[in-house]
Amino acid sequence: MYYAGIDAGSVFTKVAILDDEGTVTYAIRPSGRNYQDSIRSALNDALTRRQTSINDIRIFVTTGYGASAANFPNKYMSDITCMAKGVSFLFPNAKTFVEVGGQVSKVVRIAHGGGVIKFVSGDRCAGGSGRFLQVVSMILNLSFEEMCRLSLEPGKRIKFSTSCAVFAETEVISRIAEGATPEEILAGIRESIANRITNMANRVNAEEDCVVCGGGAKDIGLVKMVEEKLGLNLFVPFEPLICGAIGAAAIGKEICLESEEE
Repeated sequence: MYYAGIDAGSVFTKVAILDDEGTVTYAIRPSGRNYQDSIRSALNDALTRRQTSINDIRIFVTTGYGASAANFPNKYMSDITCMAKGVSFLFPNAKTFVEVGGQVSKVVRIAHGGGVIKFVSGDRCAGGSGRFLQVVSMILNLSFEEMCRLSLEPGKRIKFSTSCAVFAETEVISRIAEGATPEEILAGIRESIANRITNMANRVNAEEDCVVCGGGAKDIGLVKMVEEKLGLNLFVPFEPLICGAIGAAAIGKEICLESEEE
């Protein structure tokens, strides 16, 4: 039997299909302006990869900004609940996770099995999120992949006074005019994000095992900076974008098994 989790996020829509043996098949599509289209596209892709049909899915669990666009029977769960379950599915010993999402970052303490103990969410202009990195990469005319390839070597880090992704553009342009290199600017931006994440982590008493997920986890320089600030070894999933979708599918499986026992 198969269980589907759909995470319709602000930047990407992710679908994970879980079977009774715990095997995961997934697909990722840009969310764009039409969540209904992105959900259907990602779902069809995942079903094709799994070599099954929509009729074989016992339950659909949705989460994320665009979850309401799913135009078929489904059960909605909060993104934090799904992320916690997904992280626990991938890393059973995890006690904390950091999600560097497209618009908001979160730090969450979890219990064994994925229950949420305590969480803190960023609340200022996407300052600690992947959106901050996206704005800077556009100004520097770098793709996200190119930005991630610029190594974070010990050296000068440009200090940024703003924690707002909106005002970062003006400040980055000023730093470029002053002669700062892309590496120095990126190091400063990463440090700014890492400082905000560290402040949130301290508020939930983050401890190992600690996992980093979301699109920002694909930036190895940022992961290293957060490690430096937190003083913890960080684990990164094989695909950092799909923790929420996996967690939604795992919750769906639990719901089905519980209904069978009743």
